[in-house]
Amino acid sequence: MPYFRQMGVIMCDGAAEPIFDATVLVDNSAAATSFTLSDDFEDYDFLEVEITSTSLGTIRIVTLPEIITEIFTYSSGKCCFDFWNSNNYCCYSHSGRTWTRTNNRYTNITKITGYKCTNVTASKTTIYAKQGISATGGVITSQDSLYGYDYLFFATCSGDVTETQPCNTPIPMGQKEIMEGATFVENKYNQLNTFTITEYAVDTWANWFMCVGVKFT
Repeated sequence: MPYFRQMGVIMCDGAAEPIFDATVLVDNSAAATSFTLSDDFEDYDFLEVEITSTSLGTIRIVTLPEIITEIFTYSSGKCCFDFWNSNNYCCYSHSGRTWTRTNNRYTNITKITGYKCTNVTASKTTIYAKQGISATGGVITSQDSLYGYDYLFFATCSGDVTETQPCNTPIPMGQKEIMEGATFVENKYNQLNTFTITEYAVDTWANWFMCVGVKFT
């Protein structure tokens, strides 16, 4: 079973403690409506997207490049980043390494950082992929035990192409005795949802877009 140590950006499996190299792909502290990444975001294990709102301040969203790519693919080329339970958001399209803001409310991406594991492999398994953005379905089940992953990363959708987004919090997985009966929270645009995780399933939610399990090996 995984156990955890605090590593700053992300907590990780103590069985093989990962070391991360960080690369700032763009510093957009000027809040320009368009910016160009210094490298391909898909070449990294994890992404940290910093968003800043003129009314709510700054937060960091840690997600996977695979999730961002899936959102661009199935949400008409647009990806949203949103504050918790808020309509403060920003939405971007991209052409190659250049990202352009298409929609927003008070909010911009102000930095994107890529992280690579230098001493271990971040193995990723797609557990659920809607491959669409309608607010239907969302039944997440797994052939393998969900407790075997170190993290679950989620994304949500609403049917609006400007509201498909990575969830703001990776869920660290632990022992069955700890996990079952616990309540977790994730976000969609302007809304939160509580749910539980059992060994082979996540509570059904119509707004699930994607779920990816990560294991450090």
